[in-house]
Amino acid sequence: MTIKSRTVAIIGAGTIGLTLAWHLHNLGYRVKLIDPQLANLIQAKSSSFAATGILMGCTYKKKKGRSWQLRKRSISLWPQWCASLQRYSENLTYRAGILFLASNKFEENWQRQMLCERTGIHMRQWDRQKLDSLTPEIPKSISSALFSPEDGQIDPKGMLASIYLQIIDKKIEIIPKRVKKITRLKDLWYLQFECGQSLTSHWSILCAGSDFSVPSSENSNSFETQRIRGQSLHLQLANTISNRWEYWPGSVIWRGNSLVPISNNEYWIGSTIEIDNRTKGSTLNSLLNRHHIVPEWLKRSNIIKHWQGIRSRPMYRLSPILQLVAPRLILATAFYRNGILLAPSTVEWVLKCVRIVDRRCSYEAG
Repeated sequence: MTIKSRTVAIIGAGTIGLTLAWHLHNLGYRVKLIDPQLANLIQAKSSSFAATGILMGCTYKKKKGRSWQLRKRSISLWPQWCASLQRYSENLTYRAGILFLASNKFEENWQRQMLCERTGIHMRQWDRQKLDSLTPEIPKSISSALFSPEDGQIDPKGMLASIYLQIIDKKIEIIPKRVKKITRLKDLWYLQFECGQSLTSHWSILCAGSDFSVPSSENSNSFETQRIRGQSLHLQLANTISNRWEYWPGSVIWRGNSLVPISNNEYWIGSTIEIDNRTKGSTLNSLLNRHHIVPEWLKRSNIIKHWQGIRSRPMYRLSPILQLVAPRLILATAFYRNGILLAPSTVEWVLKCVRIVDRRCSYEAG
C-alpha cells in the first residue's frame, strides 16, 4: 500500500492538529481534519486561541528529561518554521526576546544559577538601573531580571490563520463534526460521529485537548486530564503614558503572566488562572488580584478584547502526552500551556512515528 492510498484522521484543529494536517498532506497522505470548531474557526474556544504565543525554551527550569528535550528541539526548529510560514503570510509577526522579572529572592537566585549553568545560551541579567530605562516603568519591587534573546513570541492567530488558509488552498478535507467513539475494525480505525455518520481511516491521531476519549480496549496506559482555563486580554494603555514600550526588549514574563507589546499603546497579557471553564468576576481583576506586584499603568489600562480557552493538563504524568497507544493510533495532546511552543518538535515526533510504522508494515507485507 502506497502513502497516497493511506488515510489519516486528525481529531482536533488547534495548533498541533492544523500543523500535522499540513505536514502529512505534504508527505502525500490523504488527510481528514476533524473538529466541530472548524465550522467557525475564528470563534474557536480551544487553548490555541487563548494563547499569547510565548516561545520559552532556553530558560526552562529543567535541564534534562523529555520536556527539556522537546523544548530545546522546538526552539531550534522555530526559525525554520517562521521562515516557512512567512512565505504564506506577510503579516505573521515574530518578536524576539523574553525578559523574566524576578519578583523575590528565590527567583533572583534561580536566575543567577541559570546564568552559571547555561553557558552555551546567550542570556543576560538586568539590574535595577537597566530596568529603570524601560517605559512604561517596571515596579520598583522588581530588583533584577533575566533576558533571553533566543526565546521569543509569535502571533498565534496569525500563525493559525496562515496554516488554515494553506489547508483550504491544498483542499485538505475538513470535517466540522464531533467524534463520539473510535474503535478498531480489522486494519482500520472506525470513527463514529455524534450526528450518526462515520468514516474509516488507516491512521487516527488524537490532538483534541479535553474533548475526546480513547476506547478502553485500546488504551493500555489509561490517563486522566484536568481542565484548566487560560485567558488573554487585549489592553490599551492610558493616554497619560508617553514613550510607550521604549527600550522594551520583547515580551515580559512575571509570576506566570506573559505581557506582549503589539503596538504603540496596545498589548496582550495572558495567564492560566482557574481549574474550570467559568469566568469569575472582572477578567482584568481576576488576573490582577492573583499578584501583589502589579504596575499602576496596567491597572489603569482599558480592555479592548478578552478571549479564553480550555487547556488540558495530564494528571499523574508530565505534559504533553505523546504516545503510540495502539497500531496506527497516536495521542498528541494535553500540552497545557505549551502547544504552540512544542508544535515543531511534536510534529517531528509524530511524522517519525508514522514513517517507522508504515515502513515496518510495508516490509512485513512484502
